[in-house]
Amino acid sequence: MRWTVLGSGAGKITAERSPASHLLETDRKMYLFDAGDGVTKKLYSIEKKPSSLEAIFISHLHPDHWGGFPLLIQTMHLEKRSSPLSVFIPEEGITTFKRMLEMGYLFKETLGFETRFFPILKNPLLSDEAITVSAYPTKHLKKYFPLGHLHPANLMESFCFRIEANGKTAVYSADLAAVEDITEAAGTGGELLIVEGMHTKREELGFFLKFHPFSHIVITHIPPNNKSWKEEDNIIISYDGFYIEI
Repeated sequence: MRWTVLGSGAGKITAERSPASHLLETDRKMYLFDAGDGVTKKLYSIEKKPSSLEAIFISHLHPDHWGGFPLLIQTMHLEKRSSPLSVFIPEEGITTFKRMLEMGYLFKETLGFETRFFPILKNPLLSDEAITVSAYPTKHLKKYFPLGHLHPANLMESFCFRIEANGKTAVYSADLAAVEDITEAAGTGGELLIVEGMHTKREELGFFLKFHPFSHIVITHIPPNNKSWKEEDNIIISYDGFYIEI
């Protein structure tokens, strides 16, 4: 299992860091977790064809986690992809994403492949001969709950992911309210934890890891002028293009 941090930045784009996007590779397949702005270029920069992606998982609908999605689909069309693409997304976004593709003239009749949208509802989301992916809700969007009556189409859905392949476990936190959000996904620990550094506190992560140990901890979603995180022990500060194999 090889994990590449395509975009290591937080919501504010900088010259050094792009928004959230991550590539998981097994022996035979590639999967994308989040699709922030610039994801297509990032894939090309590591010599990966976007049309080779098996599936895409979108953790929540803040734009820094999906802003590169339309151009990614257009690129697959230009690469003449023919096989169906599975896209796992919060249920609240499916109708809008379909309409967004239509507005971009990426019509299903001319696209050349089927884009299959699946709501993140029950586990496992995907289980094939390569990996098993499960999703667990987080409280990242809870701050918007008081505005729910004004925006009834918004369900405040956000998720983290647990990935299992070849007897090894990786957890991708996406964005959190607090590190406790990934308790269920982390289980008894595993080989790789990719955890966001924007809303997670170092001292809270240290306490969490005592009960949910991981061999490798990679910090991503790093804010500009980062002062909270530094390399130590098995904690790695990622950058665009960073990869790790487990």
